[in-house]
Amino acid sequence: MDEKFSLRSTPFPLQTIFGDKVRNIGKGKGEGNCGFAKSERKVLRTVFKDPPNNINDKSKFAKTFMVYKQLGSTEIPKSDQYLSQEAVADSQGILHTVLHQPRASTMEKEIVIVNIEGILGNFHRREVSIRSETVQFLKELNCRYQVILVSGWKLARFLKLISYLSSKGIYISAAYKQVSHGSNTTEEFDLKRHDWYLDYSRIYKDFKINSANVKRVVVLAALMTHPDEINHPHFVVEYTGSLRPTFFVRKAPIPLLQFPFAPTTLLIPHMANLPLHLGPVPEALRQYFSSKSLSTFFNSQISYFTSNVLHKELLYLYHKQKPMNANFQSFLLLKSGFFSEIFLLHKENYIQRLNCENLLEFTLSMNY
Repeated sequence: MDEKFSLRSTPFPLQTIFGDKVRNIGKGKGEGNCGFAKSERKVLRTVFKDPPNNINDKSKFAKTFMVYKQLGSTEIPKSDQYLSQEAVADSQGILHTVLHQPRASTMEKEIVIVNIEGILGNFHRREVSIRSETVQFLKELNCRYQVILVSGWKLARFLKLISYLSSKGIYISAAYKQVSHGSNTTEEFDLKRHDWYLDYSRIYKDFKINSANVKRVVVLAALMTHPDEINHPHFVVEYTGSLRPTFFVRKAPIPLLQFPFAPTTLLIPHMANLPLHLGPVPEALRQYFSSKSLSTFFNSQISYFTSNVLHKELLYLYHKQKPMNANFQSFLLLKSGFFSEIFLLHKENYIQRLNCENLLEFTLSMNY
């Protein structure tokens, strides 16, 4: 069921989706001083409007499954070595656009895709906790890059975090939620989906990413083990003789038929396992984007490796023939540093409906 919560009054009018007036409850606990002066620049943003009573137009949903022509590429990928978006959608779900508002000042900048779970926040026992440096970290990224947030959380919880960030002066370029599709219920989807990879095709399409400019993109994903426990040659996968291997990654990008490439992935230990401070990450990203190749990249707290095991395991999972040359993916790993402080953002103790049956219906009702 969807949660009920009251939203802080901010310049980011997300609260309009509930159709209720929002009380000004002031600042919450644990917001802290992150060393940044509040910006007094007024920004007019019309993002959401109240949904209509009757929602009949479902045509937009078809756009998510369009077979996109690969821009800037003359080589047609072999279908027996790649899976299509449609093939993985049943068990993996898709990314659905919750917010898309790229800033004109950063339209030509690099793109940093940040997965919420384990990187910025964690949801456990109906409590949302975040790292103490989250606001400062996103402000540093927000000044240099296009920042995109991705989450599999419930819509109300995701919007609560976005509203909190906007109250701190952070206006992200886009936000996407991982959802099921078709007749699957949420419970069925959560039981059958795989969490070690994610299809980012929706983002590639929205931001015109292709094989020619994929170096402009970095994905921040969670590492589910200690950095010292990943070993050559597989690194992100451990084979123990069981039916399926143990994956150390969450929501890593994978190549698909429509987009046969995968951006560089920066692995950060999950904050519930090893809460390493995110301080070194902005400088590491700056070094990466400014380097001509990864062979020239060096950072004492970041290690680099490549692996093709995720693409191979993806093809095994869907009973595809093993390719002779599976795609190698590049990984950066935050391996050391001091620890973050974790504080509670909010507790979820009450429930409210969003006046729509599901996220698809909610999004189709918006007038962007």
